[in-house]
Amino acid sequence: MATERIGNIEDFQFWRDRLLTVARQYPQLTVAMSNEKEYEKELAEMGIADRGDDVSMVMWAGPKEKYLKNEEEDFNDFIEDYLAGELKPFIRSQPKPKKDKGPVVTVVGSTFQDIVLDSSKHVLIEFYAPWCGHCKKLEPEYKDLGKKFKKNKEVVIAKFDATANDAPPDFEYTGFPTIFFVGTGNEVVLYEGERDTKTMASFIKKQLKIKKDEL
Repeated sequence: MATERIGNIEDFQFWRDRLLTVARQYPQLTVAMSNEKEYEKELAEMGIADRGDDVSMVMWAGPKEKYLKNEEEDFNDFIEDYLAGELKPFIRSQPKPKKDKGPVVTVVGSTFQDIVLDSSKHVLIEFYAPWCGHCKKLEPEYKDLGKKFKKNKEVVIAKFDATANDAPPDFEYTGFPTIFFVGTGNEVVLYEGERDTKTMASFIKKQLKIKKDEL
């Protein structure tokens, strides 16, 4: 989809005709054109609103998978690279923390792969929202959990601000907090137990035992 902030009808027609050509070349894709105000929130999340481009092109491959065309890249090259699987998805991310020694590790969009999907670690990760009252109530219990496993090199207790960062599609959530356990095989298990240190610790130990029994 292309979004625009074009000011006159001649430019609008030019880009519309260009997109029509693209749409005819790639009938397997849905091509649309919209004013940027209709997608103001989505564009702001991708940093497009600050770029000042007259026309921006975004590819939505799914609810959580999107691609952003570079200003210099041709429309056709952008689509061909996508179809060839050569594009990297756009990942919304806060800056990587400069100092993060725990006991709860802060994960952002750009570090999710390296920390949460590290096949040498077992990871319990809380998806939270800064404004969420239930998340604030969980915080001291979760911090104690981090302290409990601080010396265990196989286990990572992590948190993830899901309102400001993108996670892979496998992590589906509808509210906060949502807690997942990710084993060394990158299997994602939704934690549905009580949110106290003792119960969460027991859950982790049970998951570790299951892993050892499978070896």
